[in-house]
Amino acid sequence: MARKLLVVILAAVMCVSSLAACQDTTSTATPPATNGTTAPTGTGTSAPVDTSDIVNPFENEEKGEAKKEHVMMETLPSSATLVGTDFLPPIDNQGGVGSCASQSVAYTQFTNAVARYLHSLNPDSEFKPAKDSKYCFSPKFTYTYSGAGTAWVYNILVDHGCLTSEYSGFYKDSGGGSQLGRPGNYYKQSIKWDADKDDLFKALNYRLNDYEQIWFTNAPYSGKMTTSENGRELLFKIKEAVASGNVVVTGGYPSRWKTGMVYKAGDIAKMGQKIITYSVAEGDGGHQVSIVGYDDNVETQVGGVVLKGAFLMANSWGESYGDQGYIWVAYDALNTVSEYEQLNDEKFNRGWTFDQFCFTYWETDVEVTMPELMVELEVETADREGFYVSLTREDATGSVSTYMPYLFKYGAGDAKIHENYGGDANFGGTVGGAADTGYITLSYEKLSSMIPKGATFENYIWGVDVFSTTKQDVTTIKSVKLINSKGEVIQEIVPEGDNRTLKNGRNVHYEFNLGKELKSYSVDGEYTLSMNGTFIENKKNSFGAAANADAATKFVVKYDSVTNTYKLYRDDEDYLLDIKGKVVEAGAIVKFNAPSNTRGTQTWKLLDNGDGTYAIYLEKTDEAGRYYAIGLKDGQCVLVTGADIKTYGTWTFNVDVNKSMDIDFTTEGTPSVKVAVKTGKTISTVKVVDSKGAVVATKTVNAATYEEAFTSLAKGTYTLCIDSTAGNVVYSFVVK
Repeated sequence: MARKLLVVILAAVMCVSSLAACQDTTSTATPPATNGTTAPTGTGTSAPVDTSDIVNPFENEEKGEAKKEHVMMETLPSSATLVGTDFLPPIDNQGGVGSCASQSVAYTQFTNAVARYLHSLNPDSEFKPAKDSKYCFSPKFTYTYSGAGTAWVYNILVDHGCLTSEYSGFYKDSGGGSQLGRPGNYYKQSIKWDADKDDLFKALNYRLNDYEQIWFTNAPYSGKMTTSENGRELLFKIKEAVASGNVVVTGGYPSRWKTGMVYKAGDIAKMGQKIITYSVAEGDGGHQVSIVGYDDNVETQVGGVVLKGAFLMANSWGESYGDQGYIWVAYDALNTVSEYEQLNDEKFNRGWTFDQFCFTYWETDVEVTMPELMVELEVETADREGFYVSLTREDATGSVSTYMPYLFKYGAGDAKIHENYGGDANFGGTVGGAADTGYITLSYEKLSSMIPKGATFENYIWGVDVFSTTKQDVTTIKSVKLINSKGEVIQEIVPEGDNRTLKNGRNVHYEFNLGKELKSYSVDGEYTLSMNGTFIENKKNSFGAAANADAATKFVVKYDSVTNTYKLYRDDEDYLLDIKGKVVEAGAIVKFNAPSNTRGTQTWKLLDNGDGTYAIYLEKTDEAGRYYAIGLKDGQCVLVTGADIKTYGTWTFNVDVNKSMDIDFTTEGTPSVKVAVKTGKTISTVKVVDSKGAVVATKTVNAATYEEAFTSLAKGTYTLCIDSTAGNVVYSFVVK
């Protein structure tokens, strides 16, 4: 496998719930991963009045529009509930399947969000999940491809969408509970892949574009809900989401939850209903649930103390749980240390109740539209986990960006996210059966979402890499189709000969060249920034001007596929651009500052001006609606706004076009992994890092070529890091 790569390739992010049983996911020869959190948008004061003409960086921009943000309510009602609305699905029973994350995220939260979004477009829509289960989204679909990780379910919804229960579902036993298997066998309906003709295509019509996962047991919350300022802000955020019509996903250990009774009714809560009053510190069995209401006036008692206020929680254990499947959770139960001293007595052995809260908003985070560009593979195999797929995009510079869809990060290849069925399963769910055919439809959206103004997908070469990970079963690629949002086939490849069948670690590459003039797409790589012959220079952690290119500060420009933004890093340190003093106003000095989840580093965007120049600007605007861009003015690198964006804020990215790297990455038997690297620049070091982050091999090269077979690696997942003057490339591989 030889591939020409330009320094830094498109990255994907994976964030896994600590409540899930986390097994290794494998992404062989995949691009590097960035940090697993989204850089938060910065805060700042309002800018002074600017009377100059306003230049909107988003104006006439075909891609990369500003994401619509959820506008929070300023005041909240004392209670709110989603129960009884047309949009909240009925209580379900996950039965013997560990699909709680999919039940809470896909079935409850996503169903409610899509239903509300569709009704905002058409109040007469028949999409009413509370009245007809065919409009509920299938937890089986996301569980098939994500397993039990909470963030994994969200990533499937972002990448692949979801089918409704009309087209996908678990087998239900006589008691109504979902089931995977019975003694000595499995229910094919429950373990089949949803890969019949058009299944994955239909799923792509309902997707998420964003989600937020907040870890409540970590700083700055540290398990304090009503006993800290940060916690009270989060309490408001949860209640506001529900009052706005949104489900909030959370999770904990049910074996720790201690329940009592509502002794004084609130606005919604009734006397005698069950309520969780606190949790003990011992117990296991992670479980995800949904918050679907709250009542500030409900009261209960524990240890002689009156607790006021509670959330309404929906479970997925059928209507026999709690009160018809629901249970209240006292606000104080969310405090690891109670706000009442007597409830912290050691006899309570108090612990945390929920460890996280996950938000999506129906008015901003739902996508009910088909991706602009997709690929459909018709595949025949007896082992649906014996292959995986990566998508590629090549531009006029020869730069190739790669993206592995989450279906193959979690549900195929060597991921092994589900229990062992006792043998290989085909698409239909038959274990040890004959080869059958599946249709895999994948979106190119992560690779096409930032096409610059004036270009279309026809100006790039779109590719598909199919990798075999099995030695005994053959994967046959019967057809590969490039499809547009209307479902029309743009181009089709019918493989022949060696390009048709794969086994024993072999891979094959297919590509679609639509014959149009190729255009430069990505600025991923190592660059210096100049404006009219003047370069940006780092001067004691703030920027200045330099006339000499040798003094220019080098940047690594990385595209973040999760936030749909470009980020600029200093080449030798993991630093982001920031605003000195965090004051967002014209003339503020731009400097380097380390990212911080609590400090609020600003998120920057990159605008292609279509003439070889770019504007680097803040995604967030001030109250006056102005955008701030990095500008070079009077020898200083400062924020500019208005007409100054055009005059002082357009940059040229200077890069050595010869900075390329050819890599052959092959597995030679077990457990030998051979790496061969050739570049026109000097390779400094090659490192092999295990799944725990430990460096197991370091090689100092100081040459333009490098070749070595690693033969003493134990079984597991490893990362290969290649550092050179041509850039840094990271690959993952597995030793079986």
